[in-house]
Amino acid sequence: MRIRRVLGAVAPVLLLVAALCPDARAANGALTVEYDRCQPGTGAADTVCLHEKVQRRTENPPAGKCVELLSGEHTTVRQITNGTNSRAFYFSDNRCVRRLGTLAPRAAVGNVAARSVRFTS
Repeated sequence: MRIRRVLGAVAPVLLLVAALCPDARAANGALTVEYDRCQPGTGAADTVCLHEKVQRRTENPPAGKCVELLSGEHTTVRQITNGTNSRAFYFSDNRCVRRLGTLAPRAAVGNVAARSVRFTS
């Protein structure tokens, strides 16, 4: 009986701590990025660029943390789809400093110069 009473008192405190800690929650769903990757060709002086359509998916991205979308120099984002339940901010750099715009839950944006995303907590 005492154990139930102690657990009954501790459980709400743990839930409150988890709710207040932004790293404890994730944006439920998936962030999907479709991009073109340019790989050097085999032509004279590597002037030919072979475009390759690539899709990357991140399940349950952490809230408050910067998620890097692209790491290569020769890439262009075709579409970002926020398939999560949280609002996302997208940035033009890899460190989530220069903000470009906001992406609502279950929305998509195309042809942006985004390099990283941060979800609200």
